[in-house]
Amino acid sequence: METTPVMEFTSHIEGKNAKVRIYSDRIEWDRDKSRSVAAAAFTSGMSLLAPRKKASTDMIPIKQITGVTTKRDGLVNSKVCVITSGNTIEFRVSHADAAAVKNAISQLIIG
Repeated sequence: METTPVMEFTSHIEGKNAKVRIYSDRIEWDRDKSRSVAAAAFTSGMSLLAPRKKASTDMIPIKQITGVTTKRDGLVNSKVCVITSGNTIEFRVSHADAAAVKNAISQLIIG
């Protein structure tokens, strides 16, 4: 597997911040199961002492992507929707970054 990403960015996926890396053959993202400020406040800081849970990592092979679209999501963000035969993953990024992410993925799909 290739180790140098074509592009890297931070996104908000399914309620969690994620570090996304686009490679020539796949898209990978890591979601940190970080401790919440609300939980720390509710437990008087005790939740901060609990062992950290491991982050989850997901991956989509480029060859399984059937399409990529963008749509506005508020004043400053857009969603880049990566469509596969069984799922759609939405990466939330700034409007400026959305076009670059869509372009990078589109170029890899086309080959």
